[in-house]
Amino acid sequence: MTIKGVYGWILASALLWIYVFVRAYTLSFTHDESLSYTIVLGDTMRGLTPNNHYLNTWLMSLLLRAFGPAEWSLRFGSLLAFGLYLSAGTALLLREKDGLLRGAGFILFFLHPFLLDFFGLARGYSWAMAGVMGMLWSLYQIAAGDVRDGQRFTRFAGAGLLSGAVGVLGNFALLNVLLPYLGLLALLLVHYRRTFNLRQSVIWLVYAGLYAGLFRFVLTESFRLKERGELYFGGKNGFVQDTINSLIDCSLYLKQYAENLPQFLSWGIVAVGVCLIGAALLGMLRTSVPNFAALSGSLLGLTVACVLAQHILLETPLPTDRMATYFIPLFSVALFAALQQIAQYASLLRIGIRVVAVAIGLPLLFHFVQTANTAHCFMWYYDKNTKTVMEQLPAIHNAHYAGRSVTMAAHALFEPASNYYRVSRRYDWLELIPKDGVRDRKTDIYYTKWDDFDNIPDHQHLPEIKSFEDTRSTCWRR
Repeated sequence: MTIKGVYGWILASALLWIYVFVRAYTLSFTHDESLSYTIVLGDTMRGLTPNNHYLNTWLMSLLLRAFGPAEWSLRFGSLLAFGLYLSAGTALLLREKDGLLRGAGFILFFLHPFLLDFFGLARGYSWAMAGVMGMLWSLYQIAAGDVRDGQRFTRFAGAGLLSGAVGVLGNFALLNVLLPYLGLLALLLVHYRRTFNLRQSVIWLVYAGLYAGLFRFVLTESFRLKERGELYFGGKNGFVQDTINSLIDCSLYLKQYAENLPQFLSWGIVAVGVCLIGAALLGMLRTSVPNFAALSGSLLGLTVACVLAQHILLETPLPTDRMATYFIPLFSVALFAALQQIAQYASLLRIGIRVVAVAIGLPLLFHFVQTANTAHCFMWYYDKNTKTVMEQLPAIHNAHYAGRSVTMAAHALFEPASNYYRVSRRYDWLELIPKDGVRDRKTDIYYTKWDDFDNIPDHQHLPEIKSFEDTRSTCWRR
């Protein structure tokens, strides 16, 4: 590839980062982000819940002190994660010489609306996905060089181990990827009977010591959450119905293209996944030198096995929607690597792969164009207008309640973000918004859903401040 071509793909990645930054700047702070903000402010009880994504919380605390409580500031950790994700993914793409296949890979890796949501929000899932891409990049580097080179193996395995540690601190659920990754490293070590010099042996001892501390922390916290009954989020109906179907629903991002499309996609992904995993495992067994398609496909298959084993043995729910986001880069990279591998066998196959690349890339690109926005995210769509409501309150206060404090009640879904804006915007005249909703509560201002309107005392006589049809919510005043 020419230097100009390399710069073109880097520019595309940079523009995508800017798009995610604009979303981080403009999107209303969400329910779960606001709960994490209370942990940053000292809510120790909330810190004992799964909402405490440790790396995300630590970064929010640091960024709060450095840049203040603005939305973009608290979300900047996830923007850094996206930079790492883009760097590792782009490095994988630039190794491919075929422009159509590279373009399809770019779309597969990056132009996924549900995935992009989390890189613009203050949630640990962003670091989990960056960790996955870092581990995949390390496997590629290991497979691309001399597999018996101990120095090279140590260097790139170390990069993968660092990525895995960062990812699992972002979201403990990434253990389901990290453990299989460690298993693949162990298999490569044993299979090639790799020996290390003294310096490399010391480095591996350091890796082992750091990971012992990491696992002690992560497993202790995970079992504490399980004992407290906090690990209730997820499904119990089966991997396809819970994990795959929920990811398809989130990936469609509120768009309805065809009545049977979700079911078609579900079984299509299952069929492709089975082929990828089967071919990968066969490749691991039959080739003397493991290729990246075999390694990435094996990581995908072993991750599915790890999830199912945890569900059966520990009786934990199957991951759904945001808890399963790490499967998006895993599947995308494994598919891209398989297409690359097939295209190497014969020129006729390469023509077929180019057709497949176009068939995959164009619909996904169309979907990204349809869903791109700077106004809302999928998971917390209901908070789309919370920022707008809270920004109008100073004018309402000056016009109707000047010189006194104001009370407000909000729907339970809106309460955390409403209180975030009360604190971050320093609305000292606005009293703490209670957590238990608007039912039978007489306050100055209400922000709730339409179907909750009847629970407001004397609701027939309340003037409307602003109503939102998209979220079916309204702000009223007394």
